[in-house]
Amino acid sequence: MSFSTAAPMPIDRELKSTQRAVRLATLETTPEFQVLSKFTEWTDASLSVAVHQILELTKLSCNLNSLDHHVYNTAFSVVELCQRTVPEQQSKLVTFVVELQKNTVLDPKTGKTLIHDNGLVWTGLPTFSWTIGDELHDMCTPL
Repeated sequence: MSFSTAAPMPIDRELKSTQRAVRLATLETTPEFQVLSKFTEWTDASLSVAVHQILELTKLSCNLNSLDHHVYNTAFSVVELCQRTVPEQQSKLVTFVVELQKNTVLDPKTGKTLIHDNGLVWTGLPTFSWTIGDELHDMCTPL
């Protein structure tokens, strides 16, 4: 088996760039991104309000059977907003994740702690590790 070490074809770069732009445009329309964007951009934004809004979206996503999308959108929003935020202000997002992680959510159907991707929601930060890994890989891969 042989592997090519040649640089990607220009069309591959264009395709990848277009796909990323579509993913970001879609992400920016999600309520998770909008909550976190306001939290990072507004100087007087409340940490407790942002966490509460994400927790409410978590409960809603359970009822709509869209928990997978919700936890991914939350993790992806944190990563994307970190990229857009100057380092001196990224501590706001770190604080948000720390506060979010202090919360558990009960499954409305069973009354037990909600689990997703083998992690407790939100104490286990489900999907955060692979979402961050994927995004770091994308950031390090030239377009």
